[in-house]
Amino acid sequence: MTPQIITLLLLAIVVVLLVTEKMPMSCIGLGVIAVLTLTKVLKPAEALAQFASGSIVLISCVFLISGAMMEVGVAQLIGNKVRQIVDKSKGGETMVILLIMAATMAMCTALPRVGVAGALIPIIISISMATGISRTKLLFIMALTASFGGSITLIGTPPNLLAKAALEQAGLGTIGFFDFAVVGIPLAIMGTIFILLVRNSSLIPARFQEEIVDVSKIKEQAKLDPSLKKKQVLTGLVFAVFILSIIFEKQTGIQAYIVGIIGAAVLVTTKTVTEKFAFNQSINWGMTFFIVGMLTLGDAMSKSGASKLLADNVMSMVGSNPSPLLLTGVLFLLAAVLTQFMSNTGAAGMLIPFGISLASGLGLDPKAVIMAIVIGCNSSFMTPMATPANTMIVGPGNIKFMDWVKVGIPLMVMTFILAMVVLPMAFPL
Repeated sequence: MTPQIITLLLLAIVVVLLVTEKMPMSCIGLGVIAVLTLTKVLKPAEALAQFASGSIVLISCVFLISGAMMEVGVAQLIGNKVRQIVDKSKGGETMVILLIMAATMAMCTALPRVGVAGALIPIIISISMATGISRTKLLFIMALTASFGGSITLIGTPPNLLAKAALEQAGLGTIGFFDFAVVGIPLAIMGTIFILLVRNSSLIPARFQEEIVDVSKIKEQAKLDPSLKKKQVLTGLVFAVFILSIIFEKQTGIQAYIVGIIGAAVLVTTKTVTEKFAFNQSINWGMTFFIVGMLTLGDAMSKSGASKLLADNVMSMVGSNPSPLLLTGVLFLLAAVLTQFMSNTGAAGMLIPFGISLASGLGLDPKAVIMAIVIGCNSSFMTPMATPANTMIVGPGNIKFMDWVKVGIPLMVMTFILAMVVLPMAFPL
């Protein structure tokens, strides 16, 4: 059996296990690594490489710092402040959702989704605790919204930049900073309206029921115990510096996960939280193993040639002389499907040169085709493994695999229709 077939079979088994919930997610992640190593699809070093990746370290730091914020009461105080603002505006749940969506989209136009999720997860949980709105609902909406924001600017996601570089390298023009906004802004508006309309339906899970925290007790404890107040101030500072490191990572040249490591060390060294709490209780190791496994499976899709095999078979069904609109639509759908199970950067890196070659061979302007591929790659809202930002909220929000499928299908259909209508008008084929 070839490595491509083994990888595709393993992917199918993983999907079945996630849908049926017959195996813990941590075991699925570790099982993927074991199978890919034993079948020699990946070398042992390749299969274990994600454990040392910056993304996994960053996610672990998010878990730890978020846990510290809960432990000393900082998260509850932040949530209470947001609740007071919402109460004054009399906007209720709708206002909370709009604020979260606006903040997420704005940040994702310039920052990686995993960093945005890391910054917002503790804040959203604190808002849930203060307002009583299910954290499942708010975290899920945040993850969906992140996909919209990444499709607005050139620097929103790596596939956007890959598209620009590929076009320039081929001597076929370039992509401007806001060219993606032609689809991205209508997509953001459409997605916002859709989420607001279905927020109280079965499409948006609200599994986690919140108990409103009485912050007056936390404030009273801080008055009686000066050391608690110091812990709150220090934890707040660590969190603020961590957020700033994510926002200004490119400008400073300092990786955000390095700042996260330093922040974690400061919290433990100063006894703000105990070492046992920091590394045994706050970090969700089961979810970390699952994320590592899914990232490794994505690597295997690319390195084994499984994704290329899938793409070649799909394109062979289209024929040698497809209509421009059919070609654009098929490449969008192919990109959208692949990105649910592998890195969107990997999917874009494979499909963009493929799309340029097909479009040029047919005498078409490749810009609309490439934009369709990138929008498809950014549509990461049908599975929890589509992007680490999705996977990060599965544990804290108690979100199931089918939650993504139920809301992802209508969102994908709307995104596809929007792209097929707007792209040919904005960039004539």
